[in-house]
Amino acid sequence: MLPVDVGNSLRNDYKLILYKGTDDLAPLFDAWREIVAGLDCASFIQSPDWIGAFLKTGPIAYENFFAILITNKYNIPVGVFPLEYIKQKKFGLSLGVWSVFRPNDDMGLSDFIFAQNPQNRVLLDLMIGYLQESSPRSFDLILLRNAAEDSAIAYAMHLCKPAMRITAYHHDSKFIRCKNSYEESTSGLTTKYRRNNRRKLKNLQQLGTVNFSSACNFPDLKSAFDDFVDTEASSWKGRAGTALRYDDARRKFYEELLVRFGAAGQCVIDVLTLDGKPIAAQFAIISGATYNLLKIGYDSAFSAHSPGVLLLDWTLREYSGHPTIRQISFVTGARWNDDWAPSKLAVFDHYLYRPTAKGVVVFVIEKLKQRVRPLYQRYLESKITRVD
Repeated sequence: MLPVDVGNSLRNDYKLILYKGTDDLAPLFDAWREIVAGLDCASFIQSPDWIGAFLKTGPIAYENFFAILITNKYNIPVGVFPLEYIKQKKFGLSLGVWSVFRPNDDMGLSDFIFAQNPQNRVLLDLMIGYLQESSPRSFDLILLRNAAEDSAIAYAMHLCKPAMRITAYHHDSKFIRCKNSYEESTSGLTTKYRRNNRRKLKNLQQLGTVNFSSACNFPDLKSAFDDFVDTEASSWKGRAGTALRYDDARRKFYEELLVRFGAAGQCVIDVLTLDGKPIAAQFAIISGATYNLLKIGYDSAFSAHSPGVLLLDWTLREYSGHPTIRQISFVTGARWNDDWAPSKLAVFDHYLYRPTAKGVVVFVIEKLKQRVRPLYQRYLESKITRVD
């Protein structure tokens, strides 16, 4: 652990401590939990259990993990910045990069951990200043990737205006709002889509006894997870060898999520069965008012009945009018999500270049690309118009 005191009178009110994967991380995680407990709507990706699950099951990531803990003058933890050091090639140059730590690429979201209030507007500056003055590794870029527009990172970027900054849209994170009734929640769906779902459920019921269930306590979760693994393996993921059954590291990661979030009542596995046989299952984590759908699987033998769609439709019925759950998040922005007429959060990558030789060169080229791209697009559109 490397403590640092930052220069001016305002920054002297804070202390920064750098933790490495080789350190005892228990004090960091205790402080982290204290911060999360004070957040109004903490995302699951801000939970220490989210990253802790990956650190326990990913030894290489554990070695590469860094985090900066910031405490105020009263020694109260106010921010955690999970980071990793990577190398990235741009325009033939190898850049040293401090990146926000991201457990895996499946979710497509990352964030820092602090309350979005004016008192914390200085925290990102503190983190950047620490890296510039005391980084244990040379770097040319700070990369804040996959930050949703409602994230702590987005809040900080709105207030912090680094001189050499580039922001690029990456994708949308999509979600369904759970309104007071199922009818209100599905008001954006086409009549045809709702009718097809009713027809498919009726056809499935003609094959046998259909049952939907939700496991949220620990003994039931363990059994439901076995059903989930079996069901996912019976889909195209099984044939491709990418299902959890054939990926030990990824399966252990989800097992660790189940243990950590399940202990707090925040893990849910929903299962659709036909005559007692699971034919669709989904793995979710509850954070605040959001049901986060992390993974879904279905038996491809019943694909004509869209069992995954039927299970999600049942879930939406369950949470419409729910006393606490207000939305079902797809987390990612897959095309099939659009069938549910979802709301969207834009997700951005923020590049904060350091004024090193390589950092300046890459920043200038990226800025030129940003300026030339719309001009080129307008040129192409004008050519199409003339041809028409």
